[in-house]
Amino acid sequence: IGVWCTQGPTYCSACNNELYATYYGVPNNSYGSQEAYDGTAYITVFGYQGPPYPSDHYPCIRFDTLLEANVEYCLSIFMNLAGVSAYKNQSYSALFYGSHPSACNGLDTMIWRDLAQINFDITDVDSTNWTELSGSFIANGNEEYLVMGNLTVDHADTVYIGPSPANFPWAVYFLDMVSLVRCAEIGISETG
Repeated sequence: IGVWCTQGPTYCSACNNELYATYYGVPNNSYGSQEAYDGTAYITVFGYQGPPYPSDHYPCIRFDTLLEANVEYCLSIFMNLAGVSAYKNQSYSALFYGSHPSACNGLDTMIWRDLAQINFDITDVDSTNWTELSGSFIANGNEEYLVMGNLTVDHADTVYIGPSPANFPWAVYFLDMVSLVRCAEIGISETG
């Protein structure tokens, strides 16, 4: 659907297994062990990092083409809770935006959660299975970026689930197979 346009999320790949398996491999990496849902790679994102760690990750994708006004788009993301997590979130959001948003090192005054077009309930996302998150929205037109993340500024949706094997106050997730299509295209098959 486009290109990743932000720093923060870690790209984990089976291609890294030989040189960087301890940190960025698949299935084993710094955050746990999980096969990719599809292919050989996924990204890791932080939905919560307790003090003194920096702000959360907001992966951003720039679309190849602008979204069209009054068209319903369907978003699908596969998510898995990383084994290193001591916390988990109850929500994850998708914000479609016309320009590249800036988190300003966590000091942004923009209320992203209120602007998000899709809010997912991720209370059932676990560290064993991949969970598909799906939702839809009607575009205003000219949206060029998708920003994802736990957009609750006060982290009121974050719950403690038990001690982390790494002893860090984190909620870490693996994301794979991000897909955005016109909802009308779902279920249409090509005939030859």
